[in-house]
Amino acid sequence: MKPFLSALLSTIVFFSVGEGLSGWWIERSGDALDSTKRILQADSFLGWRLRPNLKTSFLKIPLQTNEWGFRSAPSSEILNAKSAKKILILGPSSTFGWGVSEEETYSALLQTKMSDKNNFLVINAGEIGFSALQGEKLFSLQQIQEIKPDLVILAYGINDLDRFRFFFQSLRNDEQEFAQEKPSRSLEIQNLISKSSFVCVLMKWAALTRSFLFHPKASPEISPVPTTRVSLETFQKSYRALIKISQGINAPVVLLTTTTNLPLPSSAQEGQIQDLLNEADALWKKSDEQNLNSVLKKIRELDTNRSEPFYYESALASWRGKTPQARDLFEQARKLEPLRIAEDLIAYNAALISLGQELSVPVGDLNEWIPSNERSRFFVDPIHFSMISLLHDSEI
Repeated sequence: MKPFLSALLSTIVFFSVGEGLSGWWIERSGDALDSTKRILQADSFLGWRLRPNLKTSFLKIPLQTNEWGFRSAPSSEILNAKSAKKILILGPSSTFGWGVSEEETYSALLQTKMSDKNNFLVINAGEIGFSALQGEKLFSLQQIQEIKPDLVILAYGINDLDRFRFFFQSLRNDEQEFAQEKPSRSLEIQNLISKSSFVCVLMKWAALTRSFLFHPKASPEISPVPTTRVSLETFQKSYRALIKISQGINAPVVLLTTTTNLPLPSSAQEGQIQDLLNEADALWKKSDEQNLNSVLKKIRELDTNRSEPFYYESALASWRGKTPQARDLFEQARKLEPLRIAEDLIAYNAALISLGQELSVPVGDLNEWIPSNERSRFFVDPIHFSMISLLHDSEI
């Protein structure tokens, strides 16, 4: 019995020390993703969402969520505010308020702006990492529709163009990944694991070790360029569904475009690049390496910040059995993803503006609202904007 108790005690001490050291490491040396996973939980319908009833810190800033997991007023206060005019804001991490206190989120700023008018209640339903497709699923929930908003603001876009979903990473896009609900048992295990800093750190280092030792072999049957989470066609489809849901509960809609604090190419140049990328994909499928290299060179001449040439070159290196080179090129591609996303937003924003015109829905273009010479003060980082009042007085 003594050896068993000794082993049990040693195990408890080992995990306790590991938990403490891992929490300390995440706070001081971990990246934003390490911190993000600690405040999210896997969800069978939505994929993931903010944990409810949080009272913690995130990125060294106090964070509190209500019973629905929103950075907003308690759900009872929202549902019981019968006389208030409710503004529901659905969007990703910029809506949630990435890197800012609750008072600095743009929903809170809008609430302050409306304080001298009639009784208004602004509801921040921002969810970190959400795409328009996830927003559609969120808005379809009965508890969200029971809010009975008087105005709905939709602000998705940035995550739709992501190629590396931080939850459920796979080669599948969001439409495929979330087509069916996840098994509840596996999600329970995942949520239990995510509460342990020690287990999360162990899994992270295991994944890093695996990626360092192994690199997937390229195949002409599969494009080496990872697919975006949401295609332009699906993005438009989800926005149509979001607008239809809002109209179904008699709530007017305002659409917001997505903006970044990153350099953008001209729209004409973007069109040329897209044609060349289509050509590169066709040449890849034919295993025509010589002409593929020529096309990749043309892309680089137009825009040195495109990530796609690195993916193709990584795959070509993999073909030749040069695994370390293939891995390095793949990492270079990933580092350029934010710039690529900012460039591809041109087409998604244009589609959103066109949809607004087609359906007679007002669109707020953040690229026009934020002065180009003052953009830096509106952004927490190159991707997440914050300090901006959403609507002009004349538009409310």
